[in-house]
Amino acid sequence: MEKASDFGGNKVDNAYCVFCSDENGNLSVSFEDVVNFYTKDFVKRRGLDSTRAKQIASETVARFPAWSGNS
Repeated sequence: MEKASDFGGNKVDNAYCVFCSDENGNLSVSFEDVVNFYTKDFVKRRGLDSTRAKQIASETVARFPAWSGNS
């Protein structure tokens, strides 16, 4: 995140991006929502089969601060 509008709630000290937070900067999407988003993207852009794409998406999202520890 580079500019204030990239951060949730336009708060540059917020750990969450504008896509994962509400207008106040609070986390507003679930782990599974983000995994599903990335899974679809990996299938479309990288040509992965859905099973492999979901595995990679789950591993990737679990490293994000908001969802660390999920898998």
